[in-house]
Amino acid sequence: MIYTKYDGWNWNTTTVDSTGDVGENADICPGGDDLVDADNDGLPDYCDLLVDSDGDGYDDAIDAFPNDITEWIDSDGDGVGNNADAYPADPDKSQGDQNQNSAENTKPVSGDSEQTEESASWVELLESGGLSQDMFLPIVGIVVLLLFMKIGLSSKKINNLKQELQELSESKAAWERLDLDEDGELSDLELEAYKLIRDKGKQPDAVVEAIESTELRDEGYTPHQTNEFVDDTTSDWLRDELG
Repeated sequence: MIYTKYDGWNWNTTTVDSTGDVGENADICPGGDDLVDADNDGLPDYCDLLVDSDGDGYDDAIDAFPNDITEWIDSDGDGVGNNADAYPADPDKSQGDQNQNSAENTKPVSGDSEQTEESASWVELLESGGLSQDMFLPIVGIVVLLLFMKIGLSSKKINNLKQELQELSESKAAWERLDLDEDGELSDLELEAYKLIRDKGKQPDAVVEAIESTELRDEGYTPHQTNEFVDDTTSDWLRDELG
């Protein structure tokens, strides 16, 4: 077979498989086709020691992807090169599967679905413990009721304690008021004065006066008489209290 081509200056004739060509028209690859150069490296494929169509450095004969510069081997034979295959040793999985799983994992999850899953987990936990949902609700109601009752009782106890403290404070103030000589103790005279004040509204005036006169005379005092225990201020207070 004879090929004729023009190089811009001369017409050159190349004879394939020819042994008679000489000079520039001699066969580059005797016994092969000089015009087939898949990798365009200027060396016909027939006598090219490295035919690399995609230029990735791997011969087309061993390159699983001769036209893809990024891939040259497919270990699991799934049609996806090892560089792009997330599972290069597993023919049942590939980068596509990983992308799909990632898309599912990154899908927004609504709050309602989370609450539903949480509620379901609680129900399963209760049922595993032998407690059904129908039994759980009444128990919760009873617990809440007992809690409110406890709070109410605690409040009542606190109020009673406050009242007792107030009464104790008032009682202490009353005793301090009866301590006319401010010696920290109540004398017989001070106790008698307290009794008269306490019973003043319960007895007739005549009885009050008789008791007052009798008791004070027994102690060696006359009404409105001052002594070492009752000063003028105390005497005035007794007169006011006793009328």
